Amino acid sequence: MTRTSHHAISLAGLAVLTLAAAPTTAHAQDPGPTAPDLAVAFDGPATTVAGSSEVWTLTVRNDGTAAASGFTVSTVLPAGVRAALRSAPADWSTCVLGVAAGAGEVSVPSDLSCTYDGELAAGEQATVLPVELSFDAALLGPQQIGAVASPAGGEAEEALVNNRSSRTTTLSAPPVETTTPVTAPAATPVTAPAAAAPAAVTPVAAPAAAAAAAPVTARAQAAAVAVTPAALPFTGVSTTEGAALGVLLVLAGIGLLLAGRARPALRTA
Repeated sequence: MTRTSHHAISLAGLAVLTLAAAPTTAHAQDPGPTAPDLAVAFDGPATTVAGSSEVWTLTVRNDGTAAASGFTVSTVLPAGVRAALRSAPADWSTCVLGVAAGAGEVSVPSDLSCTYDGELAAGEQATVLPVELSFDAALLGPQQIGAVASPAGGEAEEALVNNRSSRTTTLSAPPVETTTPVTAPAATPVTAPAAAAPAAVTPVAAPAAAAAAAPVTARAQAAAVAVTPAALPFTGVSTTEGAALGVLLVLAGIGLLLAGRARPALRTA
C-alpha cells in the first residue's frame, strides 16, 4: 500500500516538471521583428587604360525580411575618376553629382548619388544602374572604386556590412603609338640611250641615158670607144709629121667620099 502511493506521487511530480519546462505555444510561433537588408555590388573591369572610359554596373538587392523604399546608393570614387549615368531606369528618379554617400563619406564633384523611388520587396533586386566612369590620363596604378547604400531616414537594417562594395581596378598607361619611318626608294639612275650611228648611204648610180633607140652593133660599140693618146703606141713621129699625116688622111677620106657618090651616077647614066 505504501509502495503504490509513493509511485503515484512520483509520476505526478514528473508531469508537473515536464509542463513547467515546455515553452508556451504562443512564444514558439512569434517570428520576432522584421527589417530590410540592403546589399550593394559595384562591378567593373579589373584593368583599365588611363584616359579611357568604362561602364560599371551598380546593383542593389534586398536580403532582409521586410520591404525597403526610398533608399539611396552613391559611388565613392578617388580623385581623377568621374561618374556619369549612362541611362536613367524608371525606378531611380533622382540622380545627382556631388552628394555624400553616407555618414563619414567625403563627397567629391565626381561622385554619383541615386535615390530609389519604388518599394523593393524582400529577396528582390532593383534595376541595375549602368554607371560610366572616366579616368584621367595621369591616373595610374591600383584605384579603389566603391559604392554604398543608405536606407531612407536611418531605417534599421538586419546587417550593415553588405551595404558597401569596393573593387580595385589597375590603371595602365595608354600604349605609345610608334610611327615607322618611311624610307624613300633609292633613285635609279637613268642612262640616256646611245646615239644611233648614221646609216651608211650607198651611192646609187644614175642610169645611163640610152644612146639611141636602135640596138647598138658591136662595130658601132668599137667605134665609140674613146681612144686616148696614152693608149696609142709611141711610133716616134714628131708633131709636124703627125699633122701632115692627118691632112693626108682627110684628103683620102674626101676622095673616097666623092668616088662613092660618083659611082651611082654612072650607073644611072
